[in-house]
Amino acid sequence: MNISVKKRWEIVFLSRHEHGPHMSNVNISQYLRISESTVRYWLERYETTGDIEIIQKSGRKRSTTEKQDDTIQSMIAQHPTESTRQIAVRLSKKGVKISKTTLRRRFKEAGLQLMKPTSKPLLTADHIKKRLEWTIQHQDVDWNQVIFTDESSFHMKQVIRRVWKKRGEKYYVSTVKHPVKIHVWG
Repeated sequence: MNISVKKRWEIVFLSRHEHGPHMSNVNISQYLRISESTVRYWLERYETTGDIEIIQKSGRKRSTTEKQDDTIQSMIAQHPTESTRQIAVRLSKKGVKISKTTLRRRFKEAGLQLMKPTSKPLLTADHIKKRLEWTIQHQDVDWNQVIFTDESSFHMKQVIRRVWKKRGEKYYVSTVKHPVKIHVWG
């Protein structure tokens, strides 16, 4: 239910504003990709108070300041492939004591998710040319007549498995054509 002020005003506009499309709660939730109960909550809040600001609550205070949040954001931008534990250690060296759970929360607030990076081979112009030639040469092959067997690779060097990034954002990991690995055929 903790959504941005902008998104709250979007809910009000889409449902109640005289120049808005007057959408239903279900359509708003699908359009903004939030739950229907969240849409209903903020519309009820707007109807009763005429505003959508968050009321000061009597809960535990936030464990990080805005400045610390900015430090966390810059740290993850510089080191997107590191784990929360590694980032927590880096932050502690800068004087920011923070748990891995709080770090994950801050990443989520920033719209970051732990995802697989896009692998991009390091190709020269010559490699690209040879690949194109091979493709043109083999375009008429009936691939249904080719037998493929199962195979698996075990990398000897650390491979980046996950990276912190926003949905839709591209993060490329340059890959070497022939890395050090053991290749097993079955």
